[in-house]
Amino acid sequence: MSDSPHLQHINIKLFINDSAEIDLEKTIPLFHSWIQDQSLDDLLIDVADYRHVPSGPGVILVGHNAHYSFDNAEGELGILYNRKTVSESDPVEQLCQAADVVRTVCRMIAEDDAFKGRFGIATDRIQVLVNDRLLGTNDQEGFDRLLPDLSAALVRMFGEQDYEFERALDPRKRLSVMVRIPQGFTL
Repeated sequence: MSDSPHLQHINIKLFINDSAEIDLEKTIPLFHSWIQDQSLDDLLIDVADYRHVPSGPGVILVGHNAHYSFDNAEGELGILYNRKTVSESDPVEQLCQAADVVRTVCRMIAEDDAFKGRFGIATDRIQVLVNDRLLGTNDQEGFDRLLPDLSAALVRMFGEQDYEFERALDPRKRLSVMVRIPQGFTL
């Protein structure tokens, strides 16, 4: 088990192929239906509509443990899992759990009638963000602390591959790593 407390508030983003095909208006009733059915292993509470914010959070499904969103940060639409609550799991397990949840959410969206045939996920990359600027500093030291756990989680989830890591260098932003997955992954 690692001693990486900086992973308590992790985010995982999977990117949508051909995002021009996605009508974010249709995400609102979808998320509301998930609240009514309590479709995820989380207490789903509300939907927040931020479509008016350019390159912003899009549409968010608010849960007790996490937020799930059609996120348009940096102008690239994707499905973002944002864990809010503390987990007792080790960091590798936390990363795997977050990736499993966001992949489940993507499968659920792809199966919905409003998105069938229009929703696909880029399976050659994921973005991992540490949503705690104090414990997950966006500098070389923060990246060096994250890398062993992130590498172990990737191997556990996707097998041995020559992963490529690109850290966002702007120190004003959260620690963010784009992971290139040469052999891809399946939802």
